Amino acid sequence: MDKLMSKKRWFFLLSLLVTIPGLIFIIATPLSNGEIGMRFSIDYTGGTVWEFKLATPADTGTIRDAVVAAGHPEAQVSESSNGFVTLRTKPLGLQTGGAAEGSIAELRAQLETTLGPIAESGSVTTVGPVVSRDLTQQALLLVVLGSIGILLWMTYRFRNLRFGMAALVALLHDVIVTIGVFAILGTLAGVEIDALFVTAMLTIIGFSVHDTIVVFDRIRENLARHAGAPFADIVNHSVVQTLGRSLNTTVTVLMTLLALLVFAGGSIRIFVLALFVGILSGTYSSIFNASPLLVWWEERTQARAANRARSL
Repeated sequence: MDKLMSKKRWFFLLSLLVTIPGLIFIIATPLSNGEIGMRFSIDYTGGTVWEFKLATPADTGTIRDAVVAAGHPEAQVSESSNGFVTLRTKPLGLQTGGAAEGSIAELRAQLETTLGPIAESGSVTTVGPVVSRDLTQQALLLVVLGSIGILLWMTYRFRNLRFGMAALVALLHDVIVTIGVFAILGTLAGVEIDALFVTAMLTIIGFSVHDTIVVFDRIRENLARHAGAPFADIVNHSVVQTLGRSLNTTVTVLMTLLALLVFAGGSIRIFVLALFVGILSGTYSSIFNASPLLVWWEERTQARAANRARSL
């Protein structure tokens, strides 16, 4: 524990090993046209989600063939709970002629002709392309503005750009890890990102910076208290002093989130999963990324100053 900062390269390497796989899946999302990587709900893509249950069960392949034959080649069909099937298509109206792409009533009649009676019709959700585009733009704007605000506040609060930049790097680490996990889950398990995901990301950003501020504040106190001591030693001592507090806070939060993850259902589970991953990553980054980054920056600054002095 006395030489944590001497292992900073190992901490950085571990972060790279965690972030690179997720980053690959994130980059693959636009390159694969959504076949690999993140799966976006209709909140962002626009369209209609309809849940229904056939009187005579059929496999998803047969159902999709019937939907394609009904004029919806873009449709996605997946199994839901309790025998229900989830169908995703372009935006549909509820009544005949209710939308340019058709209506649920028309599609239901065509499916019943091919597959037999629909025993039960569940929820129907439709989001238009204009609404989904606005949601996407607002989500990106919120995350960018939040990050810029945090950088400016941290720089002002600690009177040093290094603290602001280190906090921002730790924050970006947490964002990439969380989105990367969901990109992998989207590919392997079909997990979708919905509107609540943005709320989770903003919460993660706030929690990550909160943990980082606790460590940085202790570093600032110890810099004044132990003036003249090596910077790496001061940072190491500060991290050790705040380590127990950070871990205790994180464990209690994760225990609550784990209970919600096990017992909650629906879209709230995705929200809770995002928080769980992000807070876990945020605790690591605030201790083992942000603080070592300050030490690395200080060492680089001193090395450049020494080189300039030798060249004179």
